Amino acid sequence: MKKLSILMLTVALPVLAAGQQFPEFRVNVIEIKGRSYSQTEKMKRAVTIFENVLNDAAFQKELTTKTFKSDRDDDLVPDPTASRVIEKIYAGRELYNPEPNNAADIYWYAEKTGLWKRMTDRCNTIGYGYPGEKEIYTYTCLLKEKDSLAKLAGHIAHEWSHKLGFVHRAEDHAERHLTVPYVFGDLVFKHAARWTGAD
Repeated sequence: MKKLSILMLTVALPVLAAGQQFPEFRVNVIEIKGRSYSQTEKMKRAVTIFENVLNDAAFQKELTTKTFKSDRDDDLVPDPTASRVIEKIYAGRELYNPEPNNAADIYWYAEKTGLWKRMTDRCNTIGYGYPGEKEIYTYTCLLKEKDSLAKLAGHIAHEWSHKLGFVHRAEDHAERHLTVPYVFGDLVFKHAARWTGAD
C-alpha cells in the first residue's frame, strides 16, 4: 500500500522543464466579501478558476519559460529566476505566515469605486494589495464588467503575489510588465481566458 501511494504522488506532480515539479496548489478562502451577493459569488468563481489554472499543466509549462525582472531595490527576490519564482508561488509562503503550505490564503474585499476614480481612471487601476498584509482589494468597476472572470483570476494572482513579497514600482515604466506580479497575473489571465472563453 505504501508503494502505491508513492507512485500516485509521482504521477500527480507534472515534471516540466529542468526537472521542475509542481505540488498540488490549493486556495484557502478565509473571507471573500463583495458589495453585493452577486459580486461575492463572482469573486468565489474567480478564485476557483485561479486555483484550477495553477494546477493546469499547460500553465505550469509556460510559467517555466518566463523571464522576470525586479524593478525595486527592496524586492525580496532581487534576482527572480523562473525556478525561484515558481518555488515561492507554489510554497505559498505569505510574509505574515512564512510556513509553506502550498496554498494561497485569500482575504479578498470589494471596494467601491469613488467618483473621482471613475471620472479619471475608468478602472485602469483595478485594485491593490501590499506585502506583509493579509487583505487584497478590488474596485467594484472590475466586478461590474460583464465577462471579467478571467481578469479577476489574473488580478487575484497579481495581488496575492505581493503577499509573497514580490513588488513593483507604482509608476508605469518600460519594464514594469516584466516584474513578477505582472508576468504572473498576465499568465493566469491568459490561461483563465482559455477556460472561460474571454478575450
